[in-house]
Amino acid sequence: MAQFAVLMLAMQQGLLAMRVLPEAELIWLALPFALGVLGYPHLRWLGAGVLAILVQWSLATDQNRPVELFSAANHPARVVAEVVSLVDRGEYYVAYDVSIVSTDDLNLVGHRLRLYQTIGSDCEYPEPGSEIHGLILIEPIRGVANLESGLSSDVSILKGVTGSGKVVQIKRISPESRRWLPLLLRDRISAWLDLHARSDLRSIIGAITIGSSGSQPGELFQWIERTGTQHLLVISGLHLSFVGWGVFKGLRWLGCGLRLASMLGCFVAMLYFLISGQALSVQRATLMFLLLAVAQIASLNLGRFTSFWFALSMSLLVTPWASGYAGFWYSFLAVAVLLLLSQRSLASAPSSLLAVLLSIRTQCVLLTALVPVSSQFMNTVSFVAPLANLIAIPIMTGLVLPPALLAVATFLLSLAFDSWMLEAMAILSLWVAEWGLRLLVQVLFFFAELNGAAQLAKLPLAYGVLLGFTILVFVSGIRLVDSGLVLIALLPLLQPKISRPAIGEVKIWVMDVGQGTSVLIQTASENLLYDTGPLTRTGFNAGERIVAPELQAVGAHTVHRLIVSHNDTDHAGGLAVLRKRLDVKSVITPQTGHCREYQSWTVDSVDFQLFAWRGAQNSNNRSCLLQISTGSFRLLFAGDIESEAELVLMEELLPKVDWLLVPHHGAKTSSSPAFLNHVRPQWAIVSAGYANGYGHPHPRIVERYRKRGASLVSTAEVGALTFHANENGVRLLETARAAHEYHWNKTR
Repeated sequence: MAQFAVLMLAMQQGLLAMRVLPEAELIWLALPFALGVLGYPHLRWLGAGVLAILVQWSLATDQNRPVELFSAANHPARVVAEVVSLVDRGEYYVAYDVSIVSTDDLNLVGHRLRLYQTIGSDCEYPEPGSEIHGLILIEPIRGVANLESGLSSDVSILKGVTGSGKVVQIKRISPESRRWLPLLLRDRISAWLDLHARSDLRSIIGAITIGSSGSQPGELFQWIERTGTQHLLVISGLHLSFVGWGVFKGLRWLGCGLRLASMLGCFVAMLYFLISGQALSVQRATLMFLLLAVAQIASLNLGRFTSFWFALSMSLLVTPWASGYAGFWYSFLAVAVLLLLSQRSLASAPSSLLAVLLSIRTQCVLLTALVPVSSQFMNTVSFVAPLANLIAIPIMTGLVLPPALLAVATFLLSLAFDSWMLEAMAILSLWVAEWGLRLLVQVLFFFAELNGAAQLAKLPLAYGVLLGFTILVFVSGIRLVDSGLVLIALLPLLQPKISRPAIGEVKIWVMDVGQGTSVLIQTASENLLYDTGPLTRTGFNAGERIVAPELQAVGAHTVHRLIVSHNDTDHAGGLAVLRKRLDVKSVITPQTGHCREYQSWTVDSVDFQLFAWRGAQNSNNRSCLLQISTGSFRLLFAGDIESEAELVLMEELLPKVDWLLVPHHGAKTSSSPAFLNHVRPQWAIVSAGYANGYGHPHPRIVERYRKRGASLVSTAEVGALTFHANENGVRLLETARAAHEYHWNKTR
């Protein structure tokens, strides 16, 4: 079982890393050979390896992909679809996943799309499990693409969502289907929590009970990241311990027979798995629990790791891209460490593993073992995590989780028996859970304020795999290496070595923040940030989610100058967050007067100049412009100035620049012919969101740049970009979509 699981994992990772998936008809000719050699002891590894390749290849080729929808992008389609997720109700829209049953375009059948429906007084909204008949506008699933964090759409694609769409019209909504009963129960629980839970705790209660994906408050998101307690605020194997093992132990205490108690425990565990959102960690815990329960019923003596390898193998078979999730690695690696540290039988897993978990030694080992995974997915490590978890885990397991799960269970019983008394008990349990949760939040706040988080370098995957394997071997008790060598091997991860430009050179990082702007400019010794990304009306803060992590990942913890071109939210939305998360030495805005005073300075033999139109009458034309120059190159950051400001500032603008941040994202009110004839850029960069509602960049503007020989590049198309400016001019180094595009996430 172990060999098969490891081979399946290796094959799946290999397939995920492929840029193009080759045709594989001939590979099935190896099936008779693989089955034949399984009968020879010395060749079983080879046969198992071929079978693992065949299984994973079959799963990979059967998956729907975003690229299959590209031909239907931005085209209306009449569809019949089933709602297969909870309905997220925002302030301006509702969102839900659908599976396409039939359509006038056969290419859509079987695809899972994320639909967005604008809220209106005369609109009809579907419920989970219902069938909708309507007209939708197909859109590619794009998201943003950045060099360190990759493609934001990858998480959705790995979960099977291959596209998105806007609901133009819903003609009819059919009633719920009984085969979606678990989804309907989740929806009823979610609606009950919306009604009775406190607004500031509602999303957390939903996350830890039914796995709802509502957004957590921004401050709480930062606190759990700084304290390494992310696992506490999602459904994990700990929940199955309470549900499955709790039912089993309770029935045994009441005198129920071993087999009946095991069977009922399995039934309740499966029911909870179905209504919990079926996350990978819960899937893993459910599989392990079921195998152990079956072993008890059949009086089988399983090895300590048998259920672990079984759960790993089944997760890889059931979920084709399982190993692409960060949660997969955190869940299985943490359990492997706990099993290695535990000296007792797994038959008493909840008690023994919890006892092992609540020790400072275990927490320190877990922190160390998870560092290679964190370097690949999170880029941060929290050194206060061991202490924070030692206090937070007992609060969660003792004061929050039991009453929260009891509240949900009692509410479901109140539905079954139509009892107001049971619902009152559920509300009381919910109140107790909220009391414990408020205490937990205070603990997280205390440890977050200690600022014990550090940035991790993202080293090659092979290094991380080898380091992780070495740590597991060390934890198992096999002393092939000394503990000091393990710590030395961790040092490259803890101290990112970022190459900086030489004296007289500049490196430019244009981040993909959607419809907005944020650019990092690095010299040999300083970091300058031009704009901070957008804050959208839905609450998405690019400064928090994109800019700060990207800057930390490239070693730019200190920002010597932060320039906000103007106060529009697509340029200044992330300012408050960045001032909290980074060491910002100075902030320059149009209100500070620096731009109007034509400030100039020189750093590392590179000249900088700030200026703006003093007589501007609107926010766009008051934008701070930044010019960077040496004897070898000229760069211009033009904010959102419009044609009027371009003409007024013509005398201040350097002629024939090598690199230009296109004004106003390529709007038709900017980039006038006179302006372009003066600056004549070699590179013209548009920072804009894909398929944005403003139509940026406007086709007329695109044509103007191309007629003048400029290389026009948009973040909407290629994602984030990095440039290097030196004595040879300006050179494009890398684009994010090209760096992170694989066969399973291609959109064209």
